[in-house]
Amino acid sequence: MTPREPTDESSISEHPPLVDAQGRPLPSTSPAKRRSSWKVFWGEIRDEYGPRWIRLIPQPFRWFAFVLVVSIPLAWSSSDHWWPWVQQQYRHIVPSPQPPLPQAKQFAIAIARLEKDTNDDLRDLLVEGLRGLPGVQVLLFNRATGLRVASDPREEEFRIQRQAQGWLQESQADLLLWGQVLPATAGKERMVRLFFTGRDTDHQETLRLEAGQAIELPVAARAPLEAMVRTQVLARLGGFSDSQPVGRALRAEIDRLAVMVRDWPFGQSRFFLHLALADAWQTVGNQMGEDASLKKAIKAYQEALAGAPRATEPVHWALTQNNLGNALRILGERESGTTRLEESVAAYRLALEERTRERVPLDWAMAQSNLGTALASLGKRESGTTHLEESVTAFRLALEERTRERVPLDWAGTQNNFGNALKTLGERESGTTRLQESIEAYRLALEECTRERVPLDWAGTQNNLGNALQTLGERESGTTRLQESVASYRLALEERTRERVPLDWATTQNNLGNALQTLGDRESGTTRLQESVAAFRLALEERTRERVPLDWATTQNNLGNALQMLGERESGTTRLQESVASYRLALEERTRERVPLDWAGTQNNLGIALAILGERESDTTRLQESVAAFRLALAVFEAGQAASYVETTQRNLEQVLELITKRAPQR
Repeated sequence: MTPREPTDESSISEHPPLVDAQGRPLPSTSPAKRRSSWKVFWGEIRDEYGPRWIRLIPQPFRWFAFVLVVSIPLAWSSSDHWWPWVQQQYRHIVPSPQPPLPQAKQFAIAIARLEKDTNDDLRDLLVEGLRGLPGVQVLLFNRATGLRVASDPREEEFRIQRQAQGWLQESQADLLLWGQVLPATAGKERMVRLFFTGRDTDHQETLRLEAGQAIELPVAARAPLEAMVRTQVLARLGGFSDSQPVGRALRAEIDRLAVMVRDWPFGQSRFFLHLALADAWQTVGNQMGEDASLKKAIKAYQEALAGAPRATEPVHWALTQNNLGNALRILGERESGTTRLEESVAAYRLALEERTRERVPLDWAMAQSNLGTALASLGKRESGTTHLEESVTAFRLALEERTRERVPLDWAGTQNNFGNALKTLGERESGTTRLQESIEAYRLALEECTRERVPLDWAGTQNNLGNALQTLGERESGTTRLQESVASYRLALEERTRERVPLDWATTQNNLGNALQTLGDRESGTTRLQESVAAFRLALEERTRERVPLDWATTQNNLGNALQMLGERESGTTRLQESVASYRLALEERTRERVPLDWAGTQNNLGIALAILGERESDTTRLQESVAAFRLALAVFEAGQAASYVETTQRNLEQVLELITKRAPQR
C-alpha cells in the first residue's frame, strides 16, 4: 500500500511509533522478530495449514512439495505483496505487527483488513473517506478478524466483537471497523458487510450500533458506503469531543446521505441506507437535544420498515423496530404526555416477537433491557407501580443472558438501568430495601463502566448513584449519604460538561441542587441553600420549557423548594413569594392528567410554602389556599398507594387546619 502523508486535521499511521535506543524509528515487524518464528511458522503451515494433498505425500518429500507451493507466489509477487498475503491466509500463526498507537486528544478509529477484500481496495476507500474528518486519526490493523461460517452466525459475530474489544485495548483506539466481502449469489451481487466495535458499546444515550448490526451494501456502491461509514464515525465522535462542531459536520453528512437514499435503486441496500440515516438523525437529536431531529429519525425508521417486510426480512424488521423504540423513548422522555413512551413499549414488544431468546439470546436481552427502560420512564408518570414492576422484571430477564463474563459493558449498562427502576420503586415505598438494591446495582455497573473506558457512561452512572444516595440520605438522620451524593454529582460533571452534552449537564446540575438543598436543610447556615438555588438556575438555562417541558417543570419545582427553605430563614417574604411562583409555573406543565404523582408532589410543596406565608400574615387566606393544595395532593397519593407521601401530606394538612382553628374567633 502506498504510504500517505498525514494532514493537519487527521493522520493515518501504518506502523507503530517504535524507536531504538538512539531514538531512530523501527519497522513494525523487524527481521529478527520474523526469523524467530520461522520454525514454528513453516512447520505449522506445512503440517496443519497446508493443502490437504501435501499430507498424502510421503514424509521425506513433503518439504520439497511445500517449497514448490510457496515458490509459486514468490515468483510472481514482490515481498510487499507476499507478507500481507501470508498474514491474511495464516493469520492464526503468523506473528502480527504491534498495532499503531493513537495520538493524544484525537478520536482514533482502527480499520482491520476486510475478509476477501482483494488488494485491500475497499479498505483504501474507507481510509480515503475518513481522512478528511477533523479530530479523527485512522490506524491500520494488518490483521483480519477471522470471521467464520458458523451454525449460529450471531454468536460468531459476538465472538468477533469480543476479540475486537481486545484489539481496541491493545491499540488504545476508540473504534474498530471490521468486516467481510460476501461472494455473489443467485440474484444478489457481491456485498460488503461492515461492523463497528467501540470501547463504549451499548447502553447510554449516544448512538452505538448493536453487535450484529452491520452496514451491508453492494461492493459497487462505493459512494454510499463511504457516506455511511463517515456518518457512523461522526455519530461516535459526538460523544468524544465538543458536540457542537461535530453536530454541524454530522448534519452535512446526513444531508449528503439523504440524497443518496432518495436516489438509490437497490432494494435491500436502500433499507440499510434508510437505517443509517435514521441512526444519524437519532444521534443528532439525542446529543444536541433537538426534538425535530428525533422526529426525522422516527420517520426514517418507519420508511426503513417499509423496505424490510416482516415476512421476508424478520431479522432486519426486528432490528428496525428496536431502533424505532429507542427514538420514540428518547423523544417521549422529553415530552409531557405518554403517547411516545407507549409507542416505544409497543415497538420493543414487536421486536421481541422475532428476537426470541432461543434464536438470538443476546439480541433478545438487548430488547428486554430497552423495554425495561421504556417501562420505567412510563411508570414514573403514573400513580401506580405496575409498569415499574414490569420494568424490573424485564431487566432481570435481560441480565440472565447479558452476563458480566459474556458482555461486560452491556451487563454494566443493564445494571445501571435496573438501578434506575429500583430507585423509582424505592421512592414510593416507606422502607429502604429497594433503594439499597439500586445503590448496589449502580456500584456493580461502575466496576465495568469505568471513567477510562467509557467516560460519558461512567458519568451517567455516577449521576444515578448520586440520585439513589440522595433519596436514601433523605430518610436517614445523618449527612453521610448526602455528602456522598454531592461527591457523585460533582464527579459526573467533570465529564458531563455543558459544551459536550448540554441536557445531561443540566440534569446533573438539577440533581446536585437537590442534594445541596437537603444538606442545607440540615445545617444552620444558608451557604448550601444558596449553592442549591444557583445550581437550579444554571440547569434552567438548558432545561427550557420549549425544549423539555417536563424537565423544566421539575427544576422549577426544585427551585421552589430551595427558595422556600431560604425564605423560612429570612424575616421577609420575598423568597417565599418566589417559591410560590416557581411551584405555580411547574404546575402549568406538571398536570394531573400527564404526571399525577409529580403534580401531587408539587401541590404538596405549594401547600407548604403557602402555609409558611400564611403564618406570617394576619388573615387566613394563604392558609386556606394551603389546605386546598394539600387535599388535592392527598387524593392522588391515596389513589396511587404512595404510603410515605400520604403520611407526610396528611401531617402537613393537620398542622395547617390546627393553625386555622387557633385563629378562628372565639364565640
